[in-house]
Amino acid sequence: MEAQPYKVLTGNYIVSGNVDTQKTDGVFQPFSALNTNDTSFLPNHRGHRSAMVSSPQPAAESPVIAKKSTSEGFSLVEAMIATLVLAFLALSIFTGLIFSYKLAAKTRYRDHARYILKSVGDEFLTRQAENSSGSLNPLFAPTPTGPTGEGISWNGAVGTSGDATGLQVTLGTSTGALITDARVTRNVRYLSNAGTVTDTPPAGTAGIMLRGDFRIRYVFDNIPVEQNVSLVRRVP
Repeated sequence: MEAQPYKVLTGNYIVSGNVDTQKTDGVFQPFSALNTNDTSFLPNHRGHRSAMVSSPQPAAESPVIAKKSTSEGFSLVEAMIATLVLAFLALSIFTGLIFSYKLAAKTRYRDHARYILKSVGDEFLTRQAENSSGSLNPLFAPTPTGPTGEGISWNGAVGTSGDATGLQVTLGTSTGALITDARVTRNVRYLSNAGTVTDTPPAGTAGIMLRGDFRIRYVFDNIPVEQNVSLVRRVP
């Protein structure tokens, strides 16, 4: 039987040989050396498909598919959440401003009340306690029945003089709300030789010791506020 040459495709090479020897002749041809128009070596009989070797073609570019934009408006739920967050922030800022204003106003009223007490106390320490007849002036007169506003005078007082409930004064300035019902009282007592409070002057002494307790009361932000100062002086 006559030997039939054959060619076999293996990977990227073509192996050629003879059928009768069952061996290849060791000829390896790469695809690049193959005449792609020559298809005689391919099987072309019944039961087989013809195959053609062709040069590699560049891959066709994939069509670019435009993506649908996902940038859309806020939903109703997102808008409601954003509104709540903004409302919470605005409320926090507003609350902080109110607190700061109240703190500043409280400090202003407290300083003014302290100034009034200091002024009244300075009068108690520096003014002449006795009149020409040797009697105590109203500011220094003892108050055995308790604190009173009698004998206290102040330029910013409401009215000309105090009464049993105290001397009414005004706290604050024209830049803020005024407190017009602040009350200043005094409680003057004698001091014994032992330093205790008494309602009668000590006997056998060249002078007397007076203790004056001065107090101012007012209401701020529906909260009662009170300040006190205690002083001691000798008469004469």
